[in-house]
Amino acid sequence: MMEIPKIKDFSDYDIGVVVARLQVDELHSQHIKLLDTVCNNHKMVILFLGVSVIENTAKNPIGFAARKMMVQSRFPNIVILPLKDNRSDEVWSKNLDAQISIPFGERKVLLYGSRNSFISSYQGRYDVVELTADVIVSGSNIRKELARTIGNSPQWRAGVIYANSNRRAVSYPTVDVVAYNEDGQILLGKKPNETKWRCVGGFVDPTDTNYEMSAIREFREETGGEIADLKYVCSQRIDDWRYRSEPDGIMTTLFLGKYTMGRIAPDDDIAELKFFDISELCTNEQVENKIMMEHVELIKTLIYKINSGSLTLKLKS
Repeated sequence: MMEIPKIKDFSDYDIGVVVARLQVDELHSQHIKLLDTVCNNHKMVILFLGVSVIENTAKNPIGFAARKMMVQSRFPNIVILPLKDNRSDEVWSKNLDAQISIPFGERKVLLYGSRNSFISSYQGRYDVVELTADVIVSGSNIRKELARTIGNSPQWRAGVIYANSNRRAVSYPTVDVVAYNEDGQILLGKKPNETKWRCVGGFVDPTDTNYEMSAIREFREETGGEIADLKYVCSQRIDDWRYRSEPDGIMTTLFLGKYTMGRIAPDDDIAELKFFDISELCTNEQVENKIMMEHVELIKTLIYKINSGSLTLKLKS
C-alpha cells in the first residue's frame, strides 16, 4: 500500500496533481495505487504526462495521445495534460505552475510524486508530497522485456507498423577513410561478392567523440592498421542500395590519412585490400571502371584535391 505522509491535511487542497511518464504498455499495480490514492484525496485530479523533446525512442516509445487513452480507460474523470521536457529545471517548473494556474487560478494545489520522480527537480511554488510503495515496479525493466518479446496478434503487428511509420526519417552518419603510404599510393577495399573497390569505413558509433575518432576506429577494424594526420576531404549523401526504397539515408564524411603502422589485412566486412597508384585513378573513366558506384564521387573529389594541391601527401624523401 501507498504510505501517505501524516504531515499533510489533504482536505486543505482543492486539486491533486500527478506528474509522470507512464511509458508502459498498461498501467501496473503501483500506477493504479498512486492514482487511486490521489483520486481519494481530491475531487479534482490532474495528471501531467511528460513529453520528451525526442520522441519514438527506447526510453520514450509511446506518444502522449496513446498514454492518455490508456489512463482514461481506467480513470475517466482525471484531467490529463501534456508537459514537455525542458533542459532547465527552473523553466520546466514555471511551465508546470503556469499550466496549473491558467485553468484553475489560485486554488490550492498539492503535487504528488513517487520514487525517482520529478520532486528533486521541481522548483515551483506548490506544495509537494512523496508517496512510497511497498513494491517497486520498474518501467525501464518492463520496456526491456517488451522489447525482447515478439507478439503474434494483429494488434501487435499494427503497433509495430504504427511506430515505425510515424518516426522521423534518419540520415545516418558514416565515415569513409582513404589511407596513403610513403609512396603516395592509396588504400582501397573490396567487400565480399563485389567486383569493384571502395573506401573503407562504416557507421559512426554514439560513443565516438568525433568523426575523426570514428575514422580511426573504422580503419583499424577493417584493415588492422593505424592512420594519422587525418585531413577532411568532403562529405556527401551516399546512394546506398539498402536505403533506396526507404525515407532514411546515409551521409558520409571522407577523410584522408597517412598509414603509419600495423599489418594490413582485411577484416570485419572487408574481403580484400589493395594499394593503388593515383595514376590509375586520374580520369573519370578509370574511377568509374574501378570504384563502386556509391563511392565514385568521393574518389573523384579526393583525386582532384590531391592533384590540385589542396591536399598534400607526406611522402618519403
